Amino acid sequence: MSLPSIVPTCQSEPTDYYRCPVDPSASLGRMIWSRRRSTVVSVREVAINGFTVIAPAECERVLGSMNLAVLEFQDAFFEVKTEQVSHLDGGKLWVMLELVRDVTKPSRIRCRHSFLRRSLTRFESIAAVPLFAILLITCLVMLALPGLGDVLGTANLIESVLSWMRKSFDQWVGSPF
Repeated sequence: MSLPSIVPTCQSEPTDYYRCPVDPSASLGRMIWSRRRSTVVSVREVAINGFTVIAPAECERVLGSMNLAVLEFQDAFFEVKTEQVSHLDGGKLWVMLELVRDVTKPSRIRCRHSFLRRSLTRFESIAAVPLFAILLITCLVMLALPGLGDVLGTANLIESVLSWMRKSFDQWVGSPF
């Protein structure tokens, strides 16, 4: 007893190429030719590499001469070019469009309190050096105070450093260079 051989039913289509039909209630799209010219179309099928649309017969001349157009479909924008055009009954065109690229602008991510965060980081970067300098000077002044400086033994040291700096400055100002 031998097993029956399995033969694919359709040899003409590649196995990795699938077209998905679009529900007629959600098939409304728009082909944008230029800034001022556009045409309403009905998207019938969607594939990974393109679309199939039904367009009015008046678009045949534009479809034949166009290099690229933009298809607006379900709030997304796709740059497409014409692959194949066929005539249907009733003055309509069956157009296969090849997808060139997706040109939909990404939606902005809104962050609450982003102004406050941006202001704080700008403030932190601007104010870091002056705040550090004020903190350092405050510590040195506290160590030089007669009460705290005498207890810690730093008052005499800071006084000698300040007198050395004054003498060095006087020599520098008085030098001929």
